Amino acid sequence: MCAAMSTFLSMWTQDRVHVLSAGQSVELECEFYAEEFSMFNNPIIWKKFQRQEQLEVNIMGNILSPFFATGRFRVALVHNPPRYRLQLSIAGRLRFSRVCPSSP
Repeated sequence: MCAAMSTFLSMWTQDRVHVLSAGQSVELECEFYAEEFSMFNNPIIWKKFQRQEQLEVNIMGNILSPFFATGRFRVALVHNPPRYRLQLSIAGRLRFSRVCPSSP
């Protein structure tokens, strides 16, 4: 989910469902139209909702903890006034468990 505030704002991005397998990457987009837009005055924030928990992923172009520590998240703002697009890229990673045979 992403949100922005401005004098005039029109959200363009439609609801989407992403079905991914473990380890796959995804790029999420939030497209909007605004008469005037400043990322500093009108920050766009991606939020993660899971069960009863709600966490902010970013503030403006900065990824927040605990997401920053993973190195998997990247945010970018594409300017083409009056059209803007915020992209959140999440790199997939597979984790392998190695089972070592016990030595006698």
